[in-house]
Amino acid sequence: MADLSALTIFTTPTVTLEFQKEVGLLIQTWTGYCSPEDFREAIDKTVSFVETHQVNSIISNTLKQRVVGADESAYAASSLPKLFQSGIKGMAFVMPESQLTQLSLKNFRDTPLAKANIKFISNIADALVWAKTVR
Repeated sequence: MADLSALTIFTTPTVTLEFQKEVGLLIQTWTGYCSPEDFREAIDKTVSFVETHQVNSIISNTLKQRVVGADESAYAASSLPKLFQSGIKGMAFVMPESQLTQLSLKNFRDTPLAKANIKFISNIADALVWAKTVR
């Protein structure tokens, strides 16, 4: 979801990373099928950005994302400790419409960080409200 005050930090045809500095929010918006190379690059850009900027929270909008491979899902989940060590306080996933894509989020649900720090939300509007509460 684009915001006039959001800074686009990375974009491909299937993923956009935007930063809303005033609330310290990084939004990943995924659309369709993302190649393994683009997927990993977006994850790496996310980690790099969080390491060098004041990011309080991340919303990963997977509503329109197609399924990713198990290796890519595991790769993204393995980045969670770096993200939280770099200062984020919470992360939310906007749940995908696709049942198969929902299964690929299992790697995130099964991490020790998930219970306290990761939310699974049904729509972007509720995720944006949640992000304003993260401090």
